[in-house]
Amino acid sequence: MSAPFFIFNNINSLDMNCIIENELPEITPAKRVTEKSIAGRNGFLTQTFGDYDAYDYPITFTILKYEELENVKKWLRGSGQLITHNDLDKYRTVRIKEDVRTYENEWDTFWTVTVVFRCDPFRRQINEPTVTLKTGENNVVNQGYENSFPLFRFKVTTGNIKLVINNETFTITSPPTNQEIILDCENGLCYADGTYIRTSGEFPSLVEGENTITLSGSTSLSEMDKRSVFL
Repeated sequence: MSAPFFIFNNINSLDMNCIIENELPEITPAKRVTEKSIAGRNGFLTQTFGDYDAYDYPITFTILKYEELENVKKWLRGSGQLITHNDLDKYRTVRIKEDVRTYENEWDTFWTVTVVFRCDPFRRQINEPTVTLKTGENNVVNQGYENSFPLFRFKVTTGNIKLVINNETFTITSPPTNQEIILDCENGLCYADGTYIRTSGEFPSLVEGENTITLSGSTSLSEMDKRSVFL
């Protein structure tokens, strides 16, 4: 088995002469659940909206080259994408925690340190294929573990765009013609060239598993990034 490693913002820890002694763990987020005790009722009443908490992912490693310390400090800061060697087709969106970080000097030869990545709850697939949508009915599989909020790209030749996803209707009203229109369901935005476009209906989501998408409208471009999510 190869040595454990991680990739942060497209830089591999092995290329920075960082060696990880122990296998990296698999960590899943905690679901937000509220418990309430009610007089006259045994146990608890639980409530959840299906959301999850962020979590910490610590990685301890040794910098083999003493003179690489400043380069590692410069690299491991800010936010970005984290990929671990045991999950190479997924990434985590992370922010490196700005707590006090101690670099232990070992025999004036190398350094040992723990870096803590603050992770968004979900992992996402690297290079997930874009789905081309045709006018009419489309069958799409969300292979993730939870509902996802896709991103659509359209170019309209005339009229409105109507999406019916799992019997829920969403309409883009009076979109500009021959411009790329972005429908970002995760952030609740629809725009073209920086100008917001009027819509009606709840921003669409894809359920886990099979989804039926019916597209109506005259378009020269209709495609979707599923943005599948994994625990």
